[in-house]
Parts: sequence; C-alpha cells; structure tokens
Amino acid sequence: MCTLRFFSFDSLHCPLTLDRFYVQVLISGISPLALWLDASRARFLAFVVVYGMVSGGYSALLPTTIAEIYGREQYSSANAAIYFVRGLGALVGAPVAGALLGSQPGDGKQTRTPAELRTPFNKIAGFDGVLLLITGVCVVFVRWFDARAKGRWKWIA
Repeated sequence: MCTLRFFSFDSLHCPLTLDRFYVQVLISGISPLALWLDASRARFLAFVVVYGMVSGGYSALLPTTIAEIYGREQYSSANAAIYFVRGLGALVGAPVAGALLGSQPGDGKQTRTPAELRTPFNKIAGFDGVLLLITGVCVVFVRWFDARAKGRWKWIA
C-alpha cells in the first residue's frame, strides 16, 4: 500500500507513472535550492533524505519513459540522444563544480574551516539546483509536446 504516493511505492500496488515521474524531477530540482543552499546540518540532512527519495526515479524510469513517449520504433535514437546530452552534462558539470569549489593546497590537508567552505558549496548547490530545475522544465515541455501531438492531455495514473 502506498503511503506517500510520489516518493515510496510498492511496485505491485502503486506503480510510479509518468506524471508522478515529472513531479519527482521537479522536486529534485527544487530541493537543492530550498534545503541545501546555505543549510544548517538539519536542513542538509533533510535535503539528503528528500533528494534521495525523489532522484532515483529519473535514472530508473528513463528507459520506460522514453519507450512510452517515443515508442519502440524510435527508442534507440531517442535513448542515444538523451544519453549523449547526459554525457555532456557529466563531462562539463564536474569541472564547473570543481572550479566553483576552488583549489586546495597540494598536500591534501584541509586549511579552510567549515564556515569558509560553506560559500563555495553554496555556489555548487545553486548551480546544481538551477540545472535540475531547467531539466524539470524540459521534461514537462516534453510531456506537453507529447500531449499536444496526441491531441489530448490525459493524466497518466
């Protein structure tokens, strides 16, 4: 039985459907900005829990979502295009986050206090949150274009 329909589910009784998937993607974009940015320890732990519950659906359900929206005939090309864009994000995202974090001394010793590290990590939280929100908006637009092409918007539940 599902108690939190968007977050935890039993695959036999409460399947994660496409519209819930879109809500999860949007929540994963909002959570870094709402809970991680300039967070106390308790808020950061809340971010870890919320983000952990909502972000897994994106990776796990991406293949089935692609098949449902684009069909089996276009699955290979749509999957390749999406994973190409994800690869570009992985290629560019880590160096940008590293540049936002700044350099450390070469001996591996931590010279900054936790308070001094908060500012660079706030930049990374903002960068992550903005990119995830852009992703969420793109996913919603894909759903809207799909509904428009099919001539109707029907909640898939």
